[in-house]
Amino acid sequence: MAFIFPHNPLPSPGAKIVAIKGSKVLSFNVSTEKYEIPEFVGKLEDQTYLNGDNFVLRIGYKGCPEPLVQWYKGQEPIISDLDSTKIVITADSAYAQLALFNAQREDGGFYNCRIENANGVRETGCHIFITNDGPGGPKGMQRC
Repeated sequence: MAFIFPHNPLPSPGAKIVAIKGSKVLSFNVSTEKYEIPEFVGKLEDQTYLNGDNFVLRIGYKGCPEPLVQWYKGQEPIISDLDSTKIVITADSAYAQLALFNAQREDGGFYNCRIENANGVRETGCHIFITNDGPGGPKGMQRC
């Protein structure tokens, strides 16, 4: 099989490539798409908060095409709607964030973030502990 590249030794994105095999002539366009398996940038850490505290879980990620993001508590997907005053989930092209307001004991548990694109799936998680006494904020920090 022979390849014919017009004018340049290497094809540029969007260029047409012609391949000749015997009497068959095939042509195709050079793709500029990049594909990456989704990956987390950093990790979630276990944290302890006081009853009534607010907390935010934030994790960086990358992948191409841009991964879809889903948060879970235990095995259940967390759904955030626009009217929610308890949980707010946001995501942009680099970060996923879950904010929970006025945490109660039942809000404690294992929280998991899942990112997925056509190239793969990744998950990371942490335990959130809600107590009636002790330090607020991430484990070991003093409450002001």
